[in-house]
Amino acid sequence: MSESTPDKPPIDPETKPKEPAASTAVAAVKTSRARKWARRFRLTFFAILLLFAIFRIALQFMLPTVLRRTAAAYGLSANYERHEMDLFGGDVGLWHLVLAPLGGGEALLIADYCRGDVSTWDLLRGHLVVRRLEAEGINLLVERNAKGEIALLKKITGTLASSTPAVAPASSSKATSPKAAAPTVVQTATPKAVVAADIDLSAPFQLDAFRLDRVHAHVRDLSVSPPVDATLELNLRLTDLRSPTRPSGFDLEM
Repeated sequence: MSESTPDKPPIDPETKPKEPAASTAVAAVKTSRARKWARRFRLTFFAILLLFAIFRIALQFMLPTVLRRTAAAYGLSANYERHEMDLFGGDVGLWHLVLAPLGGGEALLIADYCRGDVSTWDLLRGHLVVRRLEAEGINLLVERNAKGEIALLKKITGTLASSTPAVAPASSSKATSPKAAAPTVVQTATPKAVVAADIDLSAPFQLDAFRLDRVHAHVRDLSVSPPVDATLELNLRLTDLRSPTRPSGFDLEM
């Protein structure tokens, strides 16, 4: 026969050992700190989300504004049907872009589709900087008048020249005595110090590389006899423009 072990007496709750008060206080402090960090994390996350939403909305409004202002600096008007941007705004697509003289007239460039890598920081500053541009289905008009001038280039250079401010030279005044017998006293006014204003000489548009496919160039030359009116089908490619380390490359396929 096996001997049965005697049952242990139940533990009285009053006699059960209690945890020290110090450990309870430490646990409460840790829980409070965890809640504070969780609240800070949520606030930071929502603040970043709000700033990103403002940044994204600003890009949507800045793109058409900067594009039209840049075209106006060259005496042109820019219009398009719709555009799209990626999440961060650097990849931009335009449908049915039309460039025409600002005062009205026949369109100089019509592109079915354009896509470019645009600098978002410069776009927010009001500058259009395109690192790479790809376009297809382009109708281009190049016309030279009877004087042998390309009106578009003349208008662009004239617009840029007129936008450059001129600094007036300092003038000096001389005062003489009204009496002829008296010795003449010449008083020269001390020229005032000319404060040089900050002039922004950067171009409103910067393009580093482009590729144009299926370009229909309509060439009209009125300076020769008989006048030339021809249409050329070509592809253009330009790379490494203004690169300090690599030579620029230009390819033309007709």
